[in-house]
Amino acid sequence: EAIDEFDRERALAQPHRLYGREYTMHAHLGHGAALLRAARREDAARSFRSALALYPDHPLPGAGLALATGTSFDARVVTDPLIRGIVLAALGQVEDAESTLAATIGSAPPGFTGWWLPVEPFLQQQTDSKALTVVRQLLVDRTR
Repeated sequence: EAIDEFDRERALAQPHRLYGREYTMHAHLGHGAALLRAARREDAARSFRSALALYPDHPLPGAGLALATGTSFDARVVTDPLIRGIVLAALGQVEDAESTLAATIGSAPPGFTGWWLPVEPFLQQQTDSKALTVVRQLLVDRTR
C-alpha cells in the first residue's frame, strides 16, 4: 500500500512550485524506502537516483542508494545530527542512531526539532526496535 501511496505522491509533485523540489525528493525517498522494505532493490535504487538528481548532496538518497545496491555509506560524513541519526538507523546501527538522535533532541531548545521523525520512512524500518524508544519518548515530551 505504501508503494502505491508514494506513486501518487510522486505523480502530484511539481518541482517548479514552492518547495516542489523538496516535496518531489521526499516522495522519491519514501517510495524507495517502501520498495526496499518490499525487497525490490533495483526499483528502490531508481527512486533514490531520482531523489539524488534533485539534490545530489543530500545524504538520505545516498544512504538509500547504498542500501539498495549493497555499497557502503559513511554516516560520519553527514553533518546534520538528525539526518546522521536517520542514516545510522537506515544502515542498521540503531543504538548509534538512538544516541545521536536523543542527544540532538534532548539538547535542542523548545520548538520543532525532530517533529517529523515519527513519519520518516527510514526510521519506519525500525518501528519494531526498542532502541528508538528513548527518541520517541523525547518527542512526546517535547509536545507538552
